[in-house]
Amino acid sequence: MEYIEIDHTASDAQRAKALAEIVSIKPPFNATPGPIGGGRIYMHTFWQRGGSDMEYTSVQALESHINRVLEVFKMPQQEQHEVNFRHERMLCCYTAIHKPHFLVDADDQLWVVAFSQFNVLPESFMDLALRMDAVERRSPPTAVSWLDSD
Repeated sequence: MEYIEIDHTASDAQRAKALAEIVSIKPPFNATPGPIGGGRIYMHTFWQRGGSDMEYTSVQALESHINRVLEVFKMPQQEQHEVNFRHERMLCCYTAIHKPHFLVDADDQLWVVAFSQFNVLPESFMDLALRMDAVERRSPPTAVSWLDSD
């Protein structure tokens, strides 16, 4: 691990540029949903405990699991929704887009930290992370939300 002398957190424009560079990375051809090389998906904006309880062997397995959960927790008189990832691109997604994870050193070099939130996922997961970040930026932080952030 390298020590980095941090000067400040990145601007929104710097974070956007870094995210654009991350999603432009082409995932390995045989990548399954989750971290490159395999493992459970860690994405606190989607899974309540921060990550999935299982590894997914394919996009279809992820889709099927989410649809089963939606069916179990369906509310009465509520329209049933299903997810369908079959036509989505798989992206390298970085979903912990909080300002403290985008740091700038004294030489104006941008550093992205907390790579446990770097996964190969259908593109709608990146969309969700961006939407959640926008919601969080409109809400004043609380002591609890700060402690829960990565």
